[in-house]
Amino acid sequence: MNAAANRGSRPAAGDVRQRNDPDMDADGDDDHPEVRVANPHAHTFLATYPLSQKGLRMFVDMIQAFESRAIESSLEMHTRDPDEPDAGLFEHAVRKKRRRAAISDDSQEESFVWVYYFAPLDQVYTFGVLVKAADDQQATEVNKLVEGMQSMQRQLSKLVEKDRKQFNEEAVINVAALFFYSGAVADYSAGEGTLMLEKAAMAYLRNYPHILGHNGKNIMQPGGLDVQKKIKAVLSAKWTNLRNHLKEELHASTGKESGTEMATLLELTFRLFKGYRIPITEHGLRRICVLRWCALEYSVRTEPTAIVTDNPPDGEPEGHNQPRTRWEINPLFWQKTSTFMRSLTKDFYNPDNVAAVIEFHGKVVEDDKDQFGHYEFEDDPKDRADQKKVDKYLVDSYVSTLRVQPLQATA
Repeated sequence: MNAAANRGSRPAAGDVRQRNDPDMDADGDDDHPEVRVANPHAHTFLATYPLSQKGLRMFVDMIQAFESRAIESSLEMHTRDPDEPDAGLFEHAVRKKRRRAAISDDSQEESFVWVYYFAPLDQVYTFGVLVKAADDQQATEVNKLVEGMQSMQRQLSKLVEKDRKQFNEEAVINVAALFFYSGAVADYSAGEGTLMLEKAAMAYLRNYPHILGHNGKNIMQPGGLDVQKKIKAVLSAKWTNLRNHLKEELHASTGKESGTEMATLLELTFRLFKGYRIPITEHGLRRICVLRWCALEYSVRTEPTAIVTDNPPDGEPEGHNQPRTRWEINPLFWQKTSTFMRSLTKDFYNPDNVAAVIEFHGKVVEDDKDQFGHYEFEDDPKDRADQKKVDKYLVDSYVSTLRVQPLQATA
């Protein structure tokens, strides 16, 4: 068979061209077209108002035609990092319009994200209403059609308002952990410490609103203050959770209390960072090491003492000493730790004391290895660069509060 005949022939079942053609099934037949829907609002509409296969095809064609011709300002945008899995909502992203956008603060550093542009919710529902009316054989009376459209319009208004306030809560929680475990934190207290963390994290989200989802840019504008309050509430709640978790892990890693085992600094850090997208760096390890030093110095939990009981065990004299089995929480731990960290931070930004601070960090790390075990670790230069970007927001937040002048070096 010649080339011309090949070009005019129907592709065989399983052919790559056939697999990419949404109007052909696995047998190469056109009778049951496969329709791929990638617009998130289309999924929402179809979950409530199912369409026939023909109606679905028309619905998707209308959306795609609008997306291919509309200007970007009239489309919604979703941004995804290159290393995030292309699944779920965008599993059919081959049918979406992709564009690249640089987000790097440093023009010499190559960084990009995938940006998906898609029809907004109100436009998708307008198309859906029209197709549903034509597709539904029962919607033959004009009055019923008008009533249905009015009802859907009311629902649409509620959905649009609700959609504008949606944000990726999981991503906000990760940002909370990213900042809390930064080596640049100068105050872990629940009061002023939280306010300084919040100031830094919100400044970060204003510069990278795509982290919040496709509404992020609008949310972080002055008009999104109501949603920003919810984001701050998520951050604050997570920082409370992290404070409690961190001090318990610090205490357990010392192996002082019965039922706990000593852990190397690297093991402890892996345990703390588990479940979050936080890179481990030498800078981060030093911070966890200083916090464990604080746990030993200021005691997360107080060592148990003997108590005297009037009901001694059989065979024991009255007044027998019974050891406490429960270690009491030290309510002043974070207060003392934060006082020390503030002082250490001020000394670091003092040219006369910075050398002593660096020497202190080195000694603490070596003492920790001698007491809890040695380990081998070498961080990634890219992870260090990414972490420095986060640290900068914290430094900017602390400069005015602590009245210090930031240095170029990093302890």
